[in-house]
Amino acid sequence: MKCGSLRQELLREKYLQLFRGGGVYLSMKIENRYYRIAAIGLVLNLLLQVILFFAVDPYFASILSPLYSIWFILFIVGWRNEHPRR
Repeated sequence: MKCGSLRQELLREKYLQLFRGGGVYLSMKIENRYYRIAAIGLVLNLLLQVILFFAVDPYFASILSPLYSIWFILFIVGWRNEHPRR
């Protein structure tokens, strides 16, 4: 085995430890379905609220405001799913 290939293999293992194995450095993986649902829901909620604000009525758009807490809760559930207590 060459010295260069051994060094590359060590760097590859270090990279996999940091970024694939649930490391601290890459805490928000998009593969987590809770993060994906929370992000898509947040964006759609904001878009719908802005459209309703200008197209229908500002007071009618305020009906969607309580949904932000649901997206925040889903984000926290995803965080706890990815970083469980030991």
